[in-house]
Amino acid sequence: MALSMSRPWKHPDSSDYWFRRGVPDDLREFVGKREGRLSLGTRDPVEAKRLHALKLVEI
Repeated sequence: MALSMSRPWKHPDSSDYWFRRGVPDDLREFVGKREGRLSLGTRDPVEAKRLHALKLVEI
């Protein structure tokens, strides 16, 4: 069984890439959301992959 890796998500309206990450069940009450989102501020897929990897390390 292969594990799926998270990857940048391309917003359908703006074409900008976003970082999306699910909030664990035990923290949802405190965060108030099921998913956290953050714009990567780029439309370039190569740059988006690099920035996405940096955000994963940060989290």
